[in-house]
Amino acid sequence: MTTFAAAIAAIEAKLTAEWPHGAVPLVFDNAQFTLPDTPAPFVRTEIIGEAERQIAYGGGRGANEWRQEGRIEAHVFVPIETGAAAAATYAGAVGTILRGQRENGVSYMAASTGGRPVRSDEGNYWRLTTVVDFHFDLTG
Repeated sequence: MTTFAAAIAAIEAKLTAEWPHGAVPLVFDNAQFTLPDTPAPFVRTEIIGEAERQIAYGGGRGANEWRQEGRIEAHVFVPIETGAAAAATYAGAVGTILRGQRENGVSYMAASTGGRPVRSDEGNYWRLTTVVDFHFDLTG
């Protein structure tokens, strides 16, 4: 893996290809999505870059090894007053797809679901979030 853009593409492709809930849309960063008139479940996925650190010296300028860390936040939205089971099912699916995998140069760590579920700002949705840490290595 050489770029953050390539990591984003790999993560989005993996989630899209393996998503088992076809009727529930996955919404990625800067993608077109309009809330339906009647509230329905969806998953808003953010891919966030975090710390980059050097993991190996050598080869001179442009030839050192770096590790870019990040996290994926999958915010599951379900209509209010429909219970938590559906949200937990969709959040769990994100964890199942990614947890402990290494693919296309991206290593996925543990998946954590929970925190404090909240009512969304729109007022028609309830949110539950799954967070998956990831990293990839690059030379530069």
